[in-house]
Amino acid sequence: MAASSEALKRAKKKWESEKVEQLTVRVKKGKRQTIADCATKNHESVNRMLNRLIDEELKKSGMAE
Repeated sequence: MAASSEALKRAKKKWESEKVEQLTVRVKKGKRQTIADCATKNHESVNRMLNRLIDEELKKSGMAE
């Protein structure tokens, strides 16, 4: 079973390297939990909430993909 687990890890890493980019966001201490609480309240992950907010802002600016 360990071989399968390692194969899944490699496949996930390959997919992520081809399909997504990472962005680091720095916030003041304590704000991270507030952001997480807001996402949870809206039934979203933090990642999904941040992506939605970014997409909304890009759309307002006429820069949406």
